[in-house]
This record gives sequence, C-alpha cells and structure tokens, in this order.
Amino acid sequence: MASNDSGGLLPDSKIPSRLYRTDLNQAFRSLKGCLLRQEIYSEDALAGSSQDIIARSRILHAIIETNWIVVEVQPRGCNPFFVF
Repeated sequence: MASNDSGGLLPDSKIPSRLYRTDLNQAFRSLKGCLLRQEIYSEDALAGSSQDIIARSRILHAIIETNWIVVEVQPRGCNPFFVF
C-alpha cells in the first residue's frame, strides 16, 4: 500500500474548515477529476491457463494514493463563487 514516511496510509485531503456547507460543495468540486487512488493489477494469464496461474496473474502490483490540500485563493465576497 502507498504510505507516508511513518508507514501508515496517507491522511485525507485537506479542505478549509471555516466554510459554510454550501461553500464546502465548491471546495469539493475543485477536486473533481483529481486522482485520489489508483490500483494496478495484471492480467497475464493466457486463455486456458491453470487455476493457479490465473490466481497469480490477478495480483495487485501497485497502489498509488494521492492527497490534496485545497487552498482558498480568492474569497467569495460579492462574487457567486470562491476561487480554490
């Protein structure tokens, strides 16, 4: 598994905590399309292979885990949206 220097899982992505619920949706939306976790498996077994080879071919090879820090660049003010 992907880990930080202490050997555990990565902490959750950080979002500013002082936002109202409606503004939190905008902060979450800023992470849209960002990769949070990727798992890479292999399918190396050929058709007609034994069950042992098929089982070994489905081994997880890598996990890439990413966390993000959402930073407020511009407060909402009189605008309808924040800029993150």
